[in-house]
Amino acid sequence: MGDHGVLRPSDDLASVVTDSTAKYRSAIYILGVIQVLLGIGALALELAALIMFYETGAPGYPIEYAGIWAGIFAIVTGMVQLLAGKKTVTLSARRKLFTVSVFLALISTIQAMVMFSLTAYNIYIVRREITRREGNQQPVGGTNLNLDQLKDLAMMRSVVALVYISLAIIAMISLVLDCCNACGKTSAGADDVAYTSVGQQVKQIRIFKKGQNVKA
Repeated sequence: MGDHGVLRPSDDLASVVTDSTAKYRSAIYILGVIQVLLGIGALALELAALIMFYETGAPGYPIEYAGIWAGIFAIVTGMVQLLAGKKTVTLSARRKLFTVSVFLALISTIQAMVMFSLTAYNIYIVRREITRREGNQQPVGGTNLNLDQLKDLAMMRSVVALVYISLAIIAMISLVLDCCNACGKTSAGADDVAYTSVGQQVKQIRIFKKGQNVKA
């Protein structure tokens, strides 16, 4: 014998029902993918810079270490976004993931903007040194870099800056979408879910707006 009923997100049965009705779920999932890719890009570029300019005394050299951590954090944030945007996540788990994502996306946004600012300043210093040393192929004073190496450094930092500003924009959009879900309706004002079950198996799920009549 099957039974019928109406449950709300606070009910126990809701924990076994997968929820695909989160606001902008597909967009959140895609943003998570992009954030992971940008994080990997930032991590790879900073590691490459660390290897290429190791012990050269390049201007602003320690910035690579901060960039490595920023890349790792972006990957973690993106992975949480991916989980929150998956279609098969349960309602209770999705809400927890969105709550965590709000804080991670906020930190990631601030972190990416700070790294972009530091990288932009680093580019300014390097390009100023390039202009000052134009036509002189000797190592730049205070470093082991010649003019061509400085130009390579400036180009690499420019690509890194583009990654960071993209990461900041993506994280900011993710933050807004996460807030739409994490700070949305509470269980008292949420939609009702009509279900038909046989034993422990849920056979049919129908979602109704608050106040709409539910037929068993």
